[in-house]
Amino acid sequence: MSTVAECINASNKSIRSIGEDFTKSVKCSGIGSANFSEIFKIKGVNEDSNISNALAELRKEKAKIEQEIADINRSIQNAQNTVNELNSKIGACNSNNYSSQIRREQSAMDDYARESKKATTPAQKEEADRQYRAARTRKEQAEAAQRTNNRNKSDFETQKKSTESQIRENEGSKKNLEKRLQQVEEIILLITG
Repeated sequence: MSTVAECINASNKSIRSIGEDFTKSVKCSGIGSANFSEIFKIKGVNEDSNISNALAELRKEKAKIEQEIADINRSIQNAQNTVNELNSKIGACNSNNYSSQIRREQSAMDDYARESKKATTPAQKEEADRQYRAARTRKEQAEAAQRTNNRNKSDFETQKKSTESQIRENEGSKKNLEKRLQQVEEIILLITG
C-alpha cells in the first residue's frame, strides 16, 4: 500500500513528464507552453493545510494515548504493589495462629479446676481459682485476638480480590489503548511515508 506522500510524488512526477512531453510537442518558435508542473501540481502533505492540520491532530492524539498508557502502567504497578503488600499481611495473619495459645490456656484452666477441687485449704482453693480466672482471661484474649486476626485476614483478602479486579480492568483498557495507538501510528505512516 502506498502512502499519501508516495502517491503525491508519483502524481507530480507524471504531471512533470506530461508537461515536458507537451513542451516538446509545441512546434512554433517563440510560443511558450504552459508549465504543467506549476498548474497541476498536487500539494505535498506539509503544503496542504488540511492535511497538515489533520496530521498535527493525529500526532496530538498519539501523544495523548501514549500518556494514557503510561498512566495505566503506573496504576497497574501501584495496584500490583498493593497486592504484594496485602499478600504479606495475609501471610502475617496466617502465621498469627492463636489456636495453640487457646488450647494451652484451656488446658491450664482444666488443671486449675482440678487443683481447686483437690485443694485441702481455703488458701489453696483461692489460689487455684485465681489461676483459673487468669487462664480464662488469657484464653478469652487469645480468642478475641483470633477473631480480630480472622476479620483482618478476610478484609485483606477482599481488598486483594478488588485490587486484582482493578488490575484486570486496567490491563483491558491498556490493550484497547494500544490498539488505538497502533491505528493512529498506521494512519500517520500512511500520510507521511
